[in-house]
Amino acid sequence: MKTSKPVSNKSRRYFSVGKFEAEIINTFFLFASIPLIIGVGSLYWIFSDLVDPTLGREPIGKNVEVFIIIGIIALIYYFIAVGIFAYRKANKLVGSIPRVIREIDEVLTGTKKTPITLRTGDLLTELIDRINALIKRSQ
Repeated sequence: MKTSKPVSNKSRRYFSVGKFEAEIINTFFLFASIPLIIGVGSLYWIFSDLVDPTLGREPIGKNVEVFIIIGIIALIYYFIAVGIFAYRKANKLVGSIPRVIREIDEVLTGTKKTPITLRTGDLLTELIDRINALIKRSQ
């Protein structure tokens, strides 16, 4: 005879987003939406005389090469800016982890008695505060 598992009143939320996940997801959508908006706007601008002949512009065919060159240069600058921003954000999020692990090892071996500290701007302050509370409690 099979026993059934107790039913939990707590329903599982598939799209539950915490503080750190929200920051990463919002940044991703921001940087993904900017080229999309520019691309759709550019396509509308290129083909607007086909969509709306009352605009009265000359055909865009003469300026396509200039438009493509400007677009490529803009995308290069955009990806450089995104790369710099992503590097800084990743460094704030995970850059301190190796040092924190080393300091936790020092606390475990007993060579360090002081609390673990972070650089200003690091994002793991809540975790380190809890680890420091555990260290203080264990001493």
